[in-house]
Amino acid sequence: MNYIRKASYFCLYVIIAFFIGCSSSDEVSQQTEYVEKPNRNDELLAEKEKLLKQSKASLDSAKNANRKLQEDIDRTRQENQNLNNRIAELESKIDEQKLKVIEESYRIEYNNALKNFSEKKYGEAIARFQKLYNDDPSNELAPNCLYWIGECYYGMKDYKQAILAFEQVISAYPNSLKTEPAMLMIGNSYLKLKDKSSAKEAYNRLQETAPESIYVKKIPKAFRKK
Repeated sequence: MNYIRKASYFCLYVIIAFFIGCSSSDEVSQQTEYVEKPNRNDELLAEKEKLLKQSKASLDSAKNANRKLQEDIDRTRQENQNLNNRIAELESKIDEQKLKVIEESYRIEYNNALKNFSEKKYGEAIARFQKLYNDDPSNELAPNCLYWIGECYYGMKDYKQAILAFEQVISAYPNSLKTEPAMLMIGNSYLKLKDKSSAKEAYNRLQETAPESIYVKKIPKAFRKK
């Protein structure tokens, strides 16, 4: 009887121990799961932070690259502007030198034409003066060219052509230094043509326009105003 009772107690103990073991196993399992879940979240959070840092680093790198590129563009643009300014400056100097060369060439040819005139080579002088005038009517010596063409015709005794040349000086260049002598020579040319009326008119124009001119004194006394 005691044996049966002890066997019953032993079985009861085993059953209780079994249930207690199962319960403990469940608790351990639950604790394990509870511990593992937070560890996984930390890993995900760490991975996210890592990705954010990488993204930020990439963005900063791109910004720095863009800033450097913009600086390079600005520097290149400024260098190009400086280069263009330098080119413009050099072109201006080249143009100035060209003008000087042309001006010097013009004056040399003008002096050669004057030499022809002084040698009474009127035909050659007229051709040279006319070419100079045609090449550059705005040149400061252009009115002189027309005047000396008139003088050449006057020397050739072609007084009508002389008058036309002198009149062109007056009409085209009224403020030039050759205007007053051209007026005088028009009067002289008319005198050579025996046209005293026209000569007087030309002389009067000179005396009225420039009464203090040195060329007034060169007017024949018979035509001077008192």
